[in-house]
Amino acid sequence: MRKLLLAASITCLPTVSLAADWWVVIGYFDHPPMEWDDGILVQGNGLEADLNTCGHTAYWDFAAKFDGFNTDGRGTVFVVYTQDLLDKPAAEALLEATLPCVPDAYIKEATYSGE
Repeated sequence: MRKLLLAASITCLPTVSLAADWWVVIGYFDHPPMEWDDGILVQGNGLEADLNTCGHTAYWDFAAKFDGFNTDGRGTVFVVYTQDLLDKPAAEALLEATLPCVPDAYIKEATYSGE
């Protein structure tokens, strides 16, 4: 009976989706993998200030944590922060709202491995 309950509990556990999400990318700064410097911080703060004028907040992280940005693990990626994962139509809508403040923004599909 224990084996049956264990098997049932394992098959009922929630699964993690491996599907990629869509991101509104507002910037990328190249630098050696997993290293910050003051220049990146200054550039990032400026980029975030631009985005804030459209009522949005930026999220920054090392590019190595995103699978799909093709950065060879280098640099920092800046994306529009959202509470929900985005599908392509939602990313396109958010991009349109972002372009007046960050004209070089674009959407990209990637998987984030995070913290």
